[in-house]
Parts: sequence; structure tokens; C-alpha cells
Amino acid sequence: MAWRPGVDIGGTFTDFVLQDVATGAVVVGKHLTTPRDPSEGALAGLDALLEAARARMADVEQAVHGTTLGANLVIEAQGGADVPR
Repeated sequence: MAWRPGVDIGGTFTDFVLQDVATGAVVVGKHLTTPRDPSEGALAGLDALLEAARARMADVEQAVHGTTLGANLVIEAQGGADVPR
């Protein structure tokens, strides 16, 4: 079985959708974003979503990634010490 995950990393939460390629069925999930390293929260949430769908990472055919995290930094002018204000 093949799956297509989508991941959107936001400032507070990372949102997920997982589509079964054969049937079009979707599973959705949400995980806290990890500010120091957003990839940690994204991978943990993806693992949880795959487990909920009884899928394996090896079954992932294509992945789509988006982020509102970067847009939020610009819009809110907030971020680390190295981000201009």
C-alpha cells in the first residue's frame, strides 16, 4: 500500500494529512512544533500518524511539505536574537 503524507510546520502546531494512494482515504494529525528544531516535531508527528494508519515509512510514495513558521516570523517580526525586528 502506498501513502502520501503532507506536513505543515506552524509556530505552535505541525499539521499532517496522510492519503492512501489507492483509495484516496485520508488520516489527519497534529503534533506540537519543536521550536529549537522543527524537524523533531515533524518526524515525531509523522511517525505517530503512520502508526495510526498502520503504515510504514517504507510505504511513503511521495511527501509534501509546507511551513507557516517562516511566514509567521516575517509577519509577527518575532524569532531568535538573529532575526531583525
